[in-house]
Amino acid sequence: MISEEKKYSFDPVNINDINDIMQIERESFLYPWQKEVFESELLNSFSRFYLARCNGIAAGFIMYWDIPYEIHLINIAVRPAFRRSGIGSMMMNHMIE
Repeated sequence: MISEEKKYSFDPVNINDINDIMQIERESFLYPWQKEVFESELLNSFSRFYLARCNGIAAGFIMYWDIPYEIHLINIAVRPAFRRSGIGSMMMNHMIE
C-alpha cells in the first residue's frame, strides 16, 4: 500500500482564515472562544497567530504573544483527525524559536 506524502504549511492567520480557526476551535474545546476574540488578535501588535495546514487542509493553529523578554502562549489546537501527527510540536517549536 502506497501512502500519500503529507505536505505541511505554516502561515500567519488573516481574516479569511477565521472560519477555519473557528472550526478547529469547535472541534477541540467544549467551550470554544467566540469569533470576535480571534478577530481582535489580528489587530494586536503583540499577537502571533499561525495556521497549520496538512495538504492544504486547516489542521491546527497557535496563538501567542511576543512581548519583550517573554513569550506567552494564548491558545493552541489541532483538529482531532490530525492529532499525533507532529503538528502541535511543529507549532510549539516555531513559537520557541
